[in-house]
Amino acid sequence: MSLGAPGKQRGPILTREQSRLLDRFAMEQYGMSGLVLMENAGRGAVDVLCRLEGCFSPAPSGPSEATQAAAFEPTTRSLLSAAGQKSLMTHGLGIRHRDFGGPVVICCGRGNNAGDGLVMARHLWLRGHPIRVFLWSRPEELSPDAAANYAILQKAGFPIECFPSGHEPERLAPALAEASWVVDALLGTGARGEPRPPFDAVIRQINSAGKPILAVDLPSGLDCDTGQAGQPTIQATLTCSFAAAKPGLLRPEAQPYVGHLVILDIGTPPTLLHQALSKADG
Repeated sequence: MSLGAPGKQRGPILTREQSRLLDRFAMEQYGMSGLVLMENAGRGAVDVLCRLEGCFSPAPSGPSEATQAAAFEPTTRSLLSAAGQKSLMTHGLGIRHRDFGGPVVICCGRGNNAGDGLVMARHLWLRGHPIRVFLWSRPEELSPDAAANYAILQKAGFPIECFPSGHEPERLAPALAEASWVVDALLGTGARGEPRPPFDAVIRQINSAGKPILAVDLPSGLDCDTGQAGQPTIQATLTCSFAAAKPGLLRPEAQPYVGHLVILDIGTPPTLLHQALSKADG
């Protein structure tokens, strides 16, 4: 894991259209299931959240784990206290962690962004963290991969609170009040223009809660190509973007919404990434 200087983002940058091509090429030409990409994205975001929280076990089992924890914690503190955007690349982590001190509240829409959030819910649950999952969609309206992850949680007996016909702020308010983190998995890179109901009201309520927010791939309401913020847009503490940065995330005017930027490897081979980058938008 390495920290990048503000304004000196290195590595590839994928537009909205190139991101779509990356997913399509991964599935059609490389035989990579969309579920695999979603699993890597959601689990990677959980790994980052756990490490940034500094959730190391209080009594490391051996010298190697103790050394790893001690080496990382100063980096964690510097990341969270530094002014301006920081970017970093995350690889495999595998660190034991303890509770955040409150539930992680995961807010999901209906597309693949929601599926990433549902994967996060499963992995946080497996690691023993208290979580609440809210879904602003009917289950039958979810994208196929998101629906598959919804079904996994449902069959495992994990409760998901659905808002099939709109937003009910009084249901969300108690969860936000006790949350340690809020995960924004409402709108993905395909979203354009102003957030429509009920997502506009959900975004405003999340922002007003005053809790740290992890945005999945990009803050809901932000245009991934231009960096233009809709009314409203999630004001994230941390944004985990997948495979490559998106141009809008790097715009100066987007920084109050992006917060700290993390670029996560989701398993796409470099040749596949270069193929998507070589294609012009449109």
